[in-house]
Amino acid sequence: FVRSPDTWERAQASERSVQMYCDIHRLLLQMAQDYPSIQTIARDQVEGFISRPEMRTRKGTSDLGLLIVYLSLVDDVQWSDMWHVFVPEMVRRAFARMPEAFQPDECDSLQELVERFDTLEPEHGRVIAFFLVFTSIVSKPQDGPASGKQAFADVCSMYDRRWGQLPADRRSEVLADVTRICRCKSVKEVLAELMPTAPSEEDLAELLLWANKNSHNVK
Repeated sequence: FVRSPDTWERAQASERSVQMYCDIHRLLLQMAQDYPSIQTIARDQVEGFISRPEMRTRKGTSDLGLLIVYLSLVDDVQWSDMWHVFVPEMVRRAFARMPEAFQPDECDSLQELVERFDTLEPEHGRVIAFFLVFTSIVSKPQDGPASGKQAFADVCSMYDRRWGQLPADRRSEVLADVTRICRCKSVKEVLAELMPTAPSEEDLAELLLWANKNSHNVK
């Protein structure tokens, strides 16, 4: 339900859609409890992505969305530990999906460079932003306990005390954040959701030029 503004009125993030995602999340948590190897795989993938450059490739990590799901299962690693390597790789991979060449030389300003990216890769990063919102509010709430084992159990208990439903305040928070994400009109706004501070136009342009230059690497 992370959609463009023109379809937002027809497909709003409803309580039902959030609940469906929560049902899947609770099932994932149960599987991770019943099969500890899932948590081992999650930790290996997350820590490997952070520490080993070869894991920050399509061969090493084929699905960045899945990596965020793995992050939700590793309580002692936070998004703040990973965003600085995740965001550049996310942007770099976008260039492989573009329907035509980026051609930065044809842009006369930094703003045109960003607008060119937005044209070729609309809605970039919104799904990742949703995963991160859900992780920060539900999977690894900021007000949760410090112990990873307690945090994991507490999320399960939160669901089970309410027959699988989110507390009303957290459900409202998820819906509000998804609404905000769907209103993002540029990659700059989306990256502001993923980074500690919104990137400057200069920093964003530098990132786009770097990603374009290295997009030929299909590893």
